[in-house]
Amino acid sequence: MPPKKSATSEPPSRRVRKRADSAGDALPESIAIEERAEPFRLMTVKFPIDEVTAKWSMGSNRDIDTKHVHQLCQLFDEHSLQRQDRAHRARLLCRAEDVRAMCDHLGIDAAPNDDSSDPPFFEGWSTITSSSAELLAGNHRIHALKAFLEQRKITDKGDRWWVCDIFDRGGFPSC
Repeated sequence: MPPKKSATSEPPSRRVRKRADSAGDALPESIAIEERAEPFRLMTVKFPIDEVTAKWSMGSNRDIDTKHVHQLCQLFDEHSLQRQDRAHRARLLCRAEDVRAMCDHLGIDAAPNDDSSDPPFFEGWSTITSSSAELLAGNHRIHALKAFLEQRKITDKGDRWWVCDIFDRGGFPSC
C-alpha cells in the first residue's frame, strides 16, 4: 500500500510553518524571524573581520565548508565583494554597552541607523570594548573575504571589514 500524501501538494521541506502573533493571527516563520529580531538590532556598521569570533557564548556555529568558501571567493572575483548589499550582511551579537562605547569613541549617536547612510567603521573594537563580537550569520562570507584578500596580497586594515547588523546580546531572545 503506497504511503498517504499530505493534504498539501508541497513537500514538507517547502512548506512555510505558521506561528501565531500576539493577536493570534498566523504569520509565516520566514518573515517573522527577521521582524522579531529587528527590535534587538542596535546598529548596522562596517565591522573589522579580524575582530569577530565564530565561537558563541551559548551554542555553536556550524563548521566551515571549504568548498563553499572557495565558491564565494570565485563569486567575489567575478562580481565584486558586494559587502554593503543588505542581503549579504553578516549578523553579530554584542553587548549594547560596548556598541555605545564604540559610538562614543567615534563621536556618533548610538542608535539604529538606516540604509540611507554610509555605516560607521567600528575599527579598533577590541581596544575600546570589553567583550567579543559573536558572529551569528555570515561565517562563510568572513572566511571567504579573508581568503580573497590573502590571495590578492591585500594587507591594508582599511579593506578588512564587512557590513554587519549588530544585535543586543542582553536582549536577544534565545529561540
